[in-house]
Amino acid sequence: MRFLFTILAKTHSSHGQFRFEVVKALLICFLVFSSQGVAADFLALDGEDSARVPWRLKADLLSYDKANDLYTASGNVRITRGASSITADTVRVDVPANTVDASGQVVMTIGNDVVRGNRIVVNSREQTGVIYDGRIFFSESHFHITGNRIVKTGEQTYFIDDYSVTACDGESPDWKITGKDLDITVEGYGTCKHAAFYTKSLPLLYVPYLVFPVKVKRQTGLLLPNFAYSERDGFEYNLPFFWAINESSDATYYQNYMDRRGMKHGLEYRYILSRESKGAVMCDYLYDRRIDDGGEFEGYRGDNELRLNRKRWWFRMKNNQDLTGGFMAKMDVDVVSDQDYLREFTEGYSGFELTDEYFRKEYARDIDDYTDTIRTNQLTVDKNWSQYSLNGAILWYDDVIVRNNNSSEDTTLQQLPSVTFTALMQQIGQTPFLFDLASFYKHSWRRSGTRGHSAELYPRVYCPVRLGRFDFEPSAGLRETAWLAERCQEQEDKHGFRGLYDLKGDLSTELVRIFRIKGDRVDKIKHSITPRIFYSYIPDLDQEDIPSFVERAPGENLLTYSIINYFTAKQKQRPSPDPESPSDRYQYHDFCRLELSQSYDIAEARRKRVDDQYERRPFSDLKAALEINPCRNVSLDYDTSWDPYDGECKNHNTSLSLSDLRGDRLSVEHRYARGTSETILAETSLNIYKGLWLNIQHEHDLYDHQDIMSAIGCSFTTQCWSLFLTYKDEKGGEKKFTYMIKLSGFN
Repeated sequence: MRFLFTILAKTHSSHGQFRFEVVKALLICFLVFSSQGVAADFLALDGEDSARVPWRLKADLLSYDKANDLYTASGNVRITRGASSITADTVRVDVPANTVDASGQVVMTIGNDVVRGNRIVVNSREQTGVIYDGRIFFSESHFHITGNRIVKTGEQTYFIDDYSVTACDGESPDWKITGKDLDITVEGYGTCKHAAFYTKSLPLLYVPYLVFPVKVKRQTGLLLPNFAYSERDGFEYNLPFFWAINESSDATYYQNYMDRRGMKHGLEYRYILSRESKGAVMCDYLYDRRIDDGGEFEGYRGDNELRLNRKRWWFRMKNNQDLTGGFMAKMDVDVVSDQDYLREFTEGYSGFELTDEYFRKEYARDIDDYTDTIRTNQLTVDKNWSQYSLNGAILWYDDVIVRNNNSSEDTTLQQLPSVTFTALMQQIGQTPFLFDLASFYKHSWRRSGTRGHSAELYPRVYCPVRLGRFDFEPSAGLRETAWLAERCQEQEDKHGFRGLYDLKGDLSTELVRIFRIKGDRVDKIKHSITPRIFYSYIPDLDQEDIPSFVERAPGENLLTYSIINYFTAKQKQRPSPDPESPSDRYQYHDFCRLELSQSYDIAEARRKRVDDQYERRPFSDLKAALEINPCRNVSLDYDTSWDPYDGECKNHNTSLSLSDLRGDRLSVEHRYARGTSETILAETSLNIYKGLWLNIQHEHDLYDHQDIMSAIGCSFTTQCWSLFLTYKDEKGGEKKFTYMIKLSGFN
């Protein structure tokens, strides 16, 4: 309703006066062509509105009552302006009264929104109007609103006598909300009588009188609840409350009740100051009725640590702040009460999974995995140029287990602070040489153990050359490191300097052959082979007297050789229905990649053996990686490592994914590590029938011969509502059932 009268009043000038002379000019222009029913040319608005899109009108007959200053268009009337249009049998414009009266199958289109009615009357002076037997469709929210009389009673007020609201298409919607005497004040409140919620023709809820906020902007109120049941937590529901604080900030409060654990409170605060400056702060608190003291309640069953605290919490935040001079500050905080919290509360509104998903989407930064007991907290300030970057950081690793045990032997190394300066590879003047640079300063601190300051300057010079069909890139680097220890071991130098050079060489080429297939879909296949030899040398220096907070630079004399095969298909695209499009159109598809690599350790091959030492093994494991994507519905990934001395496979991972045009999907993933683990994970999603989906997951430990996780769920999605049911059985006997109903158009 608001869209309708906003569009009809679009011809207001900047002083708010209705430019009705434009409509008059249009009708006079059409009067000349009324007998032929020819459409007029565009007429631009004058003054400061001259750049706006003009109106165009077409009708079978146009007439003008000079005495009453009344214009009438009848017979297939069509008025258009940009993406907006009005069609009707008859349109009357009363200039003195500033009214437009359209009748007879009136259809008004504003972009993708549509208004229908038997009659529409608009008074532009009073900004009022009536739609009789009205039907309004809002495309963005996909809402249908109907009413016997939809009345705009003032600038921001509306009234509908008998109304119906739904997001469902068709004459018999799956759900709808009905009522009488609906009064609405935009950015204020609305009232209605006899409000009822129907599924088909069955009423489920009835309210005799209802008062509700009407906000075009974000609206404060309750969000949809979430329900679940598990053996560990019992019956569970989470009722979120959303607070629209202002245009640039909002908050959500969660009340997550678990009848076996207690009430878990959650608070989220989000703000946006500009495109680059924004932040999110989240905190949960639970006074847990149960502790893990080795008794009947075991807590998280994946570790041997006890959990004796009842006060449990998780505080996390991410912030971006645009600073002056092109600097950008970013802060990540992730502190949790105990090692089991994130493993127990991975799901739900304020669980780990949704939090991690939100941070990835909004900040392009994730948080540590829920199994990690050492959490990363950092503050960075960055400045980037086209070829240089400067970064300052404070990095703190919070070891949850050490903190809870109040251990004074915390050897976790922190960076308080660190500064890095980097230069990307670039040409040195007009010479054939290139260079890059890495440098840093760090203050490494820890409660127990060595700590101190270190700085490093690491320039590298390259000289790429072309040797026939080969590309050769030799390079040399000089790594200069200095340190000053605040505390160190007796055998370590309190201060010192290390100068270290290294040499590298990269030799590669590409061999290409084109195979002409000339098939129905594939015209050609390109096979490219890229053999590569990479050599790296770092002298082996004695570094035993260097403090442990300084990064070691182990000696290396390594030759790595690899070969990569790429297969690319030149495919014919399906014919386009557009006759003007090119008849011969192609697309390129990389459908296969195979890589083999291995290293030869020259230092190991030259190592002098002592009687009790193991034999020399200069060859590394042979690694292979295969990716096959014959079409968009099939993909196969495989990687493996083979021990050339034992003649056995050390590990391999296989992933197969299949899908079809309906959206059905099947994936199987097998992971193997010799002597330690072997698991298989299968997932499938099947479209059973028109919106009914079945989802099954099963993960099994082939090494220990036990199930890790099994889950089955189904979802039923229609055009305007969805139902989700899930049952999960995890390792250790944790069973959980969740269900949720979602109505389209409601958050």
